[in-house]
Amino acid sequence: MVDDHTLLRQHIRTFLAADPTIDVVGEAVDGEDALRAVPRLCPDVVVMDIHMPRLNGIVATSQIKRLHPCVAVIGLSMSADSHGQEMIAAGALAVIPKDELVKRLHETILSSQHDAPRSEEGGPSWTVPTHNVRSGEAR
Repeated sequence: MVDDHTLLRQHIRTFLAADPTIDVVGEAVDGEDALRAVPRLCPDVVVMDIHMPRLNGIVATSQIKRLHPCVAVIGLSMSADSHGQEMIAAGALAVIPKDELVKRLHETILSSQHDAPRSEEGGPSWTVPTHNVRSGEAR
């Protein structure tokens, strides 16, 4: 989960933790943190805010898709503006408005992994890359 708002990251983490097939491995505060986390964590899905300090989600998505083309990126946006189209052009699978987050995020993650490798229990296996902000260590 990549977002500069701590409360939103916590909300999304709690929401996704309710599904035992989704493993949220940490949090990132911006695109730079995400770029450092993806190679270490080898995620299947990155949930990425568009508007963040230092490196925005559009640039980070473009770089993640260039370096790790199999990673699905799902964008988050405060509004359905041209930035959503830029996020899709950068390689995002989808862009979800934050006011529809609870309704659409879980479904979008599941649909992004319809061809995902199966876990030992037979269900899809994937992680959402994130970064431990306090310690600076990936989880």
